[in-house]
Amino acid sequence: MGFTAGYSKRSIEMDELKREDDLNSIYGPICGKYYHYCYLESMHDKIAHEDPGDPYSTLILGLSYGIMGVETEFFDKPAINLAMHNQDLFYDMMHIYRIMQSANHFTDCVFVLGYYSFYFDLSMGINKENCLKFYAPLFGTVHHALEYQDLIGRVKALVSDPGFVAWYHTYFTNHPSYYGAHYIRESDNVFFGPGREFSGNWLGATEEDRRQMAEYRAGRHNKIRYPHTFQENVELFGMAVKMLDAAGIRAHVVIPPFSEEYLELIDPGFKEEMIAVLDDLPYLIDFMDFNEVGGFGSEDFADPDHLNLQGAIKFSKMLNEILLCSDPSVEVKE
Repeated sequence: MGFTAGYSKRSIEMDELKREDDLNSIYGPICGKYYHYCYLESMHDKIAHEDPGDPYSTLILGLSYGIMGVETEFFDKPAINLAMHNQDLFYDMMHIYRIMQSANHFTDCVFVLGYYSFYFDLSMGINKENCLKFYAPLFGTVHHALEYQDLIGRVKALVSDPGFVAWYHTYFTNHPSYYGAHYIRESDNVFFGPGREFSGNWLGATEEDRRQMAEYRAGRHNKIRYPHTFQENVELFGMAVKMLDAAGIRAHVVIPPFSEEYLELIDPGFKEEMIAVLDDLPYLIDFMDFNEVGGFGSEDFADPDHLNLQGAIKFSKMLNEILLCSDPSVEVKE
């Protein structure tokens, strides 16, 4: 009898494993194609169903510098990361708008930006298809990428299948970080430079390789100077901060560390314009450029302007200290 019961239990476990494998084979490829959407939607679901006894305090927004550079597990207070590759200020604002539609307990919102962010519009660039893949099912808009407008319904239907939603929600419940079994950090440590591929070992690259890759990255960013986009982003950011201020959420704008090679080549005018924008807004906005802080070396980077895991942990711990210092309810030890 005992043998039979044990066999039955093992059979059930094997059946469950087979079912899990079947679901992985069905939903895995869809998740692979729409992984960034699945992650973002799951984070919004976590916010909507947060633990009242331990609510989220800090919201992280921004582009790839935020998703690659911020590890929320090193924050003292619960934080959630809604930054994403190619995410511009329009979609930062859309995240905030969606969150503000229901009760939340955020006290701080950190925008992890590049110097060029006020000139960047995803829907007008080479990666504008991501407006459809990442954001259309989440917010119902492709912004200015109107050639994808008629495809929104089709993509939304595909990623809204109840079985699929339950599957990827389960995955992100078990793997709450952006990086995990289905998307490893090394996937983002492959840099496509001028005519070739470089796999994220910035410290191990030759001086000439680093110079060429920094020229490539900074050169692309320095070309992003569209006055209309700048004006629109100033207005969008103002709307976002207005919503945060009305909700009692403090806004922080953070520039993460960049490599020395990149800093030598990026247009310094970007930072001057960003500071002018922040100064003109009638809200309290904390600004921190970590390139003025120091403490980061070549060993902390995956490429010219993105941190590797070691750098991300260091940056996250420093950011955590800044957030604690800005919280009047926390007594910071000298």
